[in-house]
Amino acid sequence: GVLPSADDLKNAVTYERVLIFGVDGAGNYFPQVNTPNIDRIFGEGSVNYNAMSQYPTTSAHNWTSMFHGVRYQKHGVNNYVAEKKKYSKTQYPSVFKVCADAYPEAKMISAAAWYPINYGIMEDLDNLIKITGPQKHKDDKMLTAGDANMKDSFIAEVKSGVSPKIGFMYFAQVDEFGHAKGKKSSEYWDAIERVDGYIGEVYDEYVANGWDKDTLFLLVTDHGHRYLGGHGDNSKTERTVTIAVAGAKGNIIKGQPNGKAVTQDVASIVLYGLGLEQPSTWEGRVPYGVFNTLPTEK
Repeated sequence: GVLPSADDLKNAVTYERVLIFGVDGAGNYFPQVNTPNIDRIFGEGSVNYNAMSQYPTTSAHNWTSMFHGVRYQKHGVNNYVAEKKKYSKTQYPSVFKVCADAYPEAKMISAAAWYPINYGIMEDLDNLIKITGPQKHKDDKMLTAGDANMKDSFIAEVKSGVSPKIGFMYFAQVDEFGHAKGKKSSEYWDAIERVDGYIGEVYDEYVANGWDKDTLFLLVTDHGHRYLGGHGDNSKTERTVTIAVAGAKGNIIKGQPNGKAVTQDVASIVLYGLGLEQPSTWEGRVPYGVFNTLPTEK
């Protein structure tokens, strides 16, 4: 991928805000199910269904990489650590921290029913609104309701006047049904369709505010599932994930990009979309073939 230079950033087509939809455990399975909202948001975008997760293929490993721009070997945050300890590796700041430093007055939102996301992965920042569910361990009934509550709370913040520079809307239930029922179960596919509906509701709120024209939208997943459910290993079905990018400013290359992408690259995409320089400690890069304002693969 590309590490944007100062000239690249100067010449970038930047967005006023970024909205990230994170679907835990959904791998690259969206084309196999009815997702009309994902289709309408990302249909003209860059949609990579061959991106790679961190190994082991667990949640905290990958969400931390996506937001802090480094591999698991650098950030060291696994599910247990994220449940027990606040994030402390200040040399690898999150996209929220970089944005907060650049825009001290800006508000940001991170909404997640699985509490380690906001406890052990995202820093506590004065201008980051954390909407967090009570769930430590995932439970299907709690998280189905929890995702809906998080979505409603996110929309309520926007309706109250918050204009998030970065918004993160995380959904947990797909992963839970993957564990409980396996990826070939109707419950698993139903969960993806339900989450697609939630994504549509949040997107429609942005449209109602006139934000759809100046927001960079991302859809990301952290890992897939084995046939009978579960993850953590190195199989293709567990390691292959989705990184989709869409925006209405004419700088997104439509279709499946040829370049390789890994989960830590999500952080680089977010900052490039805002026109911000990424920390020198980050390992993430903007994947080739996403933006027409950056060099293509040599």
